[in-house]
Amino acid sequence: MWNAIGYVTTGLTLLAFAIAVGAWVYRSSLAERQKSLRALPEADRAKALQADISFFPVDTEHLTREQKVALAMEQIKARERRFNTIAKVVAFIAVLLAGVSAYAISRPSPSDSTAPSEKHADALPDKPNKPDPPAYEVRASVLGKRVKVSTATEPFSKPAPSTDVGCEEGKGTSVSYDVPAGVTIASHNARWDNLNNIKSHEAHSELKDRAVVATGSINGLDKQLFNCPGGGHGTLVVFGTLNRSTESSEPSPAIAIGTGEVRKDTVTFSAPSDADLRIETYRIEIRPKGTSSAFTPVDLPVSESGVGQIQQTQFGTAFRIEASSRTLKVTPVLN
Repeated sequence: MWNAIGYVTTGLTLLAFAIAVGAWVYRSSLAERQKSLRALPEADRAKALQADISFFPVDTEHLTREQKVALAMEQIKARERRFNTIAKVVAFIAVLLAGVSAYAISRPSPSDSTAPSEKHADALPDKPNKPDPPAYEVRASVLGKRVKVSTATEPFSKPAPSTDVGCEEGKGTSVSYDVPAGVTIASHNARWDNLNNIKSHEAHSELKDRAVVATGSINGLDKQLFNCPGGGHGTLVVFGTLNRSTESSEPSPAIAIGTGEVRKDTVTFSAPSDADLRIETYRIEIRPKGTSSAFTPVDLPVSESGVGQIQQTQFGTAFRIEASSRTLKVTPVLN
């Protein structure tokens, strides 16, 4: 029974354990009393049993001495059995309460769920804070030229070789005009020139790739009585108008497109969207923020489509500079 002390974890289990101990002590005293009565001589046993009999409300006036002894012994045994039952019930309750208490103690509380990590975090030595990277002032501008495009409309024509036909004869022919580079066709058509002794003719034109193509046909005169008028002929001509563009330009002064601060993140600038501005170079000027140092320029040439990229180191920091679609990005390259 003394092994149950380990299960005493709360006030309830302590009370149950105390009751169990009391019952065990009382049971032991009854067993000792019974043992001592049996050890007495027959003459002294009746007198000793008188006190135990008088404890119970039983009329023993008409009983013999042997009957009184048997009655007292039986009542002592009944008392012992009753306390044995009580002791077992109390011990069971003590063990049950101890199990409930042990289960409640073994479950971590909500505050305990974060305790290990917090303790672990407290146990770790403080890491030195990494200093923020330096800040830089950045200003950007674009350099290029202003382009002026002028358009002039010009006529064009091209004849085919002369086509000859006899009486009641028909022929077809074609001629094409190749469109020069930098030129767009405004209009096109076809006609017959220098027609003679021709009954009928037709002509039309179409644009195929970079050429204007004219096709046509002519028919000679009908035969006459005892005569065939010949000498029919004509010239097919393709003609129309074209637009010829000429371009002139002049350098554009640097155009500022913004200022900003860069430390860790990308800073973005937008170039002007003027249609006549052809950007050739982005210029970025950098210096440490809050200093009187001179700005250090970095030039980024771009292609005709406005795309370019470089990486340069200024004041101990590398910068990646990218241009695309009239947008400039400056990004510090940090380790």
